[in-house]
Amino acid sequence: MAAYEEATGEKISFSYTVGPEPGAVEWATLVEEAVEAVGMEMTINSIEQSQLISDAIAGNFQAVGVVLHGGTLEPDTEHAFWRSGSLLNLGKFSDPEIDRLLDEGRAEPDPARRIEIYQELNRRFAEQVWNVWTFWGNRVVASAPEVHGILGPDLPDGSGPFTGLAAGHSLAGLWIEP
Repeated sequence: MAAYEEATGEKISFSYTVGPEPGAVEWATLVEEAVEAVGMEMTINSIEQSQLISDAIAGNFQAVGVVLHGGTLEPDTEHAFWRSGSLLNLGKFSDPEIDRLLDEGRAEPDPARRIEIYQELNRRFAEQVWNVWTFWGNRVVASAPEVHGILGPDLPDGSGPFTGLAAGHSLAGLWIEP
């Protein structure tokens, strides 16, 4: 920040675009407080949700609060959000090292090696700061006691299904007790 201010004679300032729902605006206010506490200036731009999505995909923002990234335990699900040239790469960043690691992780059959690759990907994100995640959301699927298999069937290796429900809600394995 000091180098930017010295070079430009200005504070770092930006607009943070969020949807109109009260929770998004409240969260943006918390982000604004944190940003201003370290000496930057931020304005909140609350717009209608469909416009926010259009602007995000078009790259028409300085900073944007959107809910993406399924939060699954499988990093390959982030490929569309981080690969150079992808429509869903909202920041429009292009990083050959990120692309290489995404492709290498996607093609690697050895689970231990995949973990190493995706750890390296995580370190690259930390170094380059392509994205800054400021919030998360909890998702819930409620059911009656007689509904079973809500998370889906066990996986072929005998382990249970992913409990996060972040990548969607599969109906595979769902059954109702008579």
